[in-house]
Amino acid sequence: MTTGSTLLQSLAELQIEGEESIVIKVIQAYLEGSGQVIVKISEAYASRDLNKLGQLAHGLKSSSGNVGAITLSEKSRDLEMLCKDESLHIDGHLIASIESEFAIVQQELRKEIYLLTS
Repeated sequence: MTTGSTLLQSLAELQIEGEESIVIKVIQAYLEGSGQVIVKISEAYASRDLNKLGQLAHGLKSSSGNVGAITLSEKSRDLEMLCKDESLHIDGHLIASIESEFAIVQQELRKEIYLLTS
């Protein structure tokens, strides 16, 4: 996972001591929401719904960038652009690559939660 988690760093700076971690809340919300998006991306790809696929890729691109998952954000952008171009050349390799990268992101962000709670 290529990270550039400036948003998470900025949130950490706003953290009030003794309060529940803002960063952990953001990471947990991202993991839950994006996990569902990954499933929906696979479904939209299987049904060849380029409009839905593009919308889902756009959302994943943005949210992944916000948590510093730059590689996943870039792959999502690539998928979004292919959908905008109405490309029928979207193959399963890009979808599989997005799924694999998300698994890496999950692992890294769970480590981050662990470190913040230790």
